[in-house]
Parts: sequence; structure tokens; C-alpha cells
Amino acid sequence: MSSGVVELAPRPSAAAQTGIIVVRAGLDEKKYVLHTSLLIYYSGFFHGALSGKFKETAEGCVALPHVASEPFDVFVDWIYSEKLPRKDMWKPNDAAYISTMYHAYALADMLLVLDMKEAILDVIFEGLETRYPRYDRVIYAFENLVDEDPLLQLLVDAQCINNGVERRQKEGNNELLERLPHKFLVRVMRKLNELSWMDDKPKKLERCWYVSKQPEA
Repeated sequence: MSSGVVELAPRPSAAAQTGIIVVRAGLDEKKYVLHTSLLIYYSGFFHGALSGKFKETAEGCVALPHVASEPFDVFVDWIYSEKLPRKDMWKPNDAAYISTMYHAYALADMLLVLDMKEAILDVIFEGLETRYPRYDRVIYAFENLVDEDPLLQLLVDAQCINNGVERRQKEGNNELLERLPHKFLVRVMRKLNELSWMDDKPKKLERCWYVSKQPEA
């Protein structure tokens, strides 16, 4: 006999109501099961992809074969916590962490996640404030970012203001010198010429010089 009490099912969360989708990243197709609401909120790319413009979403899966899983891990951390992974928790070493940050920065640019780009730029800037850039990272950045991206200017300025040419010659680590992008070398030459005409040369880099522009609506 019924007691007259109606049992209500638990109310689903907003994320559950909007559903989940599978993203497969990299050639190894690492699988991520993610909330569509978060993807749409944080990423302009996924906002477009999950609005029905891509037939893959009808099957509940988005494939990103050209996106390595390590930087995509950083993106997933960001949409769920708005935090980047801590350097002291990263394995195997600091160099691997910073290299992954460069790849995650390019991914944030591709996925249109401006706040994540700015947070990563903070990390990269801290590493370059008094240092010159590694050439492998210069090559990667110039191959994967548009000319107007602030990171490219940061790399040029760090090379010039922090005496990258002189310091690298002393260290004798020039194996990637011949592979440097033509655009980087031209911009370095122009920057050095600009500095030569300045009476009050900047003694250090300033973070406020490097800001990403909001994408046009």
C-alpha cells in the first residue's frame, strides 16, 4: 500500500544536464570524457564545435590527432580548476615543464582560451625575465603562432635585452643556430637597431609589454 510520499529523483547538475563528450587527443588517441558546458564556457573553439557545426559532435566525440596529450592535460586542468599544473609537481624536470607550457600556450591560442594563454605567458615570462630563450622553443613558437602574438615579441626582446647573442657565443651552444626562423632573425636585427638608438635602454623586460588581444566577435 502506498504511503502517499512521492520520492523525487536527485536533481542532475547543470553539467550533467548539458551532457558530456569524448575528446581524443594525439596520435595515441588518449581519451578524455569532459563536460560540454565547461568546454563551451572556456573555449571559443569548442563553443563552435559543440554548437553542431562539426558532424563529429553528433557522434559524441571530437578527434584532435595533432594535439599532444601533455598540453591537452594542461587545458583540462584549466577548465576544471582555472589553474596551471605546479612546476614543483611536474616530472621529470623543470625543462620538460617549460617546454610543455610552450605547447600548452599554442594550444590555448588554437582553442581560443585567452585567460589560459595569459596565465601561461606569466610562467614563460618569469623564466625569460633575465634570460635569453632556448632556440628550440623559439623555433616552435614561430612555427605555431601568428606574427602578432605577444610571445614572439617576448622571445625577440629577451634575446636582445638579455644579451642572448653574446651569452650564447660564450656558452658555445649553437647547434640550432642555422634552424632559427628567418622572421625571428629579422625581428632581432630590428630590435637591436632600435636599442642602439635609445639613450635610455631598457635594462629588463616588463610583463605589461606583452598582452594578448581579445579575439574579434
